[in-house]
Amino acid sequence: MFNLIGSLINSLGYIITVAFFITRIQGFKKLIKKKNYTKLNTFLLGTVFSILAISGTYSGTNYMGAIANTRNISVVAAAIVGGPFIGLITGFVAGLHRILIDPYGITSIPCGIATFLGGWGVGYLSRLNIKKKYIVGFLGGFLIENLSMLLILVISKPFNLAYNIVGTIYFPMVFINALGIAIVILITENVILEEDRIAGEEARLVLEITNKTLPYFRDVSEDSLKNVCEIIAKFLGAKNVVLTDRENIVANYAEKKEDLILHKKIRGQRTKEVIKSGKAKVVNRENEIDCSKNGETSFVIAPLTSRKGISGTLKVYFFKDHDITEKNKNLIL
Repeated sequence: MFNLIGSLINSLGYIITVAFFITRIQGFKKLIKKKNYTKLNTFLLGTVFSILAISGTYSGTNYMGAIANTRNISVVAAAIVGGPFIGLITGFVAGLHRILIDPYGITSIPCGIATFLGGWGVGYLSRLNIKKKYIVGFLGGFLIENLSMLLILVISKPFNLAYNIVGTIYFPMVFINALGIAIVILITENVILEEDRIAGEEARLVLEITNKTLPYFRDVSEDSLKNVCEIIAKFLGAKNVVLTDRENIVANYAEKKEDLILHKKIRGQRTKEVIKSGKAKVVNRENEIDCSKNGETSFVIAPLTSRKGISGTLKVYFFKDHDITEKNKNLIL
């Protein structure tokens, strides 16, 4: 019994670790935040969760012909994150795999059926108006494992062996899997909440920058545009901020006077490329002629547009590469 519990906990640790790293991948974050999936999105999510579910089977422990495993953690997580259809795909693939790797095993068919039905059914359970999805995850894990144990008792022969298996693995399987699902869902929810929090903070900063700079655009002059550059620099933690039209620097602000760009004509090749192409540039560890004397090592150049097309650029210079954070890039671009 203790060896079985230890093995399941090890497998659970593996699933949680993988879930943690996968949810940090930007592409996966975007996928799990979608409300409507394309065929490609469905295929990708179904594939990821199916691989995790199959891994849960292989990392399980054999007990009297049964496999004590964490397969259903990924199946239920797929159903809650992706909905009934993703749960159905993952449950079908993982359940079919469970049967095929040991077609004559005493628990293969009941466990395969439970995995399939659980993946489909929990997807609908996740649609209940329960804000804390980890509670749905725990409940879903509890139900799917109990269904599995019930089917083992009903289908598997001889009954005495099936009863012995269920009596030994019931509590470890039910509670470790239910707990594991709740943890995985918590990890996923935290990623979504973190993304929403960052987006909200960025929106707040944009609004605040807009409110502070708007008065200076009512009476446009070199001084008012310089004030705009200063506000942007302070909000972004930048050292230099420059506004240009298509040919000249119209305003700039630097933290130190000696870092001010004094020439008026645009010299930087990358700035000219942005004006020509309309595509922003993010550069690290390189210097443009505009800022080579100032020691900046990274900068962002964003095109400014009007009804007539590209009217100029906003250039934001930093001294360190890591100053160009995702938040700063989103705010500038």
